[in-house]
Formats: sequence, structure tokens, C-alpha cells
Amino acid sequence: MMKNANRLSDALMTGASALGAYAVGAGIVAHNIANVSTDNYNPIRADYINEANGVSATIIPETANTGSLEDAVDRPSGTELSREFAALIASSRAFEANARAIVSIDDAMGTVLSIKG
Repeated sequence: MMKNANRLSDALMTGASALGAYAVGAGIVAHNIANVSTDNYNPIRADYINEANGVSATIIPETANTGSLEDAVDRPSGTELSREFAALIASSRAFEANARAIVSIDDAMGTVLSIKG
């Protein structure tokens, strides 16, 4: 019985870390959208990594192929709104899925504890 509670606790921690990682991803998308009109802005991306103790988000800057210095000075923002909204939808759905998983795990932990108690 205790082994099941430990597994549920580990799953709960993984779900919580994923919530944090996808919240970071949504923040990155918001930052990119806010800079859509900023000249010479290079968007950043979140890379999600599954680790033994949960999920983390690593921030990765995109590099622009500007060519010459003159091109770089007059270059508009590198933010593509269609890509940003797709990333926002993906982060939002992943966040929602992990929130539902946490609720399910919490319900299961309550059942395990009521059986034990």
C-alpha cells in the first residue's frame, strides 16, 4: 500500500514540474508576441526535457541569418505570429492535461489513504 502511495506522490511531483515548465513556455510565447513589432528581435523558444525527477523547460534563443550588417540593422522582428500562436495553444493544452492529471492523482491518493486509514 505504501509503495502505491510513493508512486502516486512521484507522479504528482512530475505533474507539478510539468505545470511549471509549460507555464514558462507560455511566458516565452507571450514575450515573443509582445516583441512582434521590435526591430531586430530574435525570438526565444522553450525546449521541454523529461528528466528522472520531472519536466523542465530550457530557454533557447533563435539566431537569425542576417547576412550583412546593413541587413541586420533594417531587419524587422523575427517573430512569426502563426508559429507563436501554435506554440501558445500547445503549451496551454499541455498545461491543462497536466492539471487534470494532478486532480486524478490527488483523487487516487485520497482513495489510497482512506483505504489505509
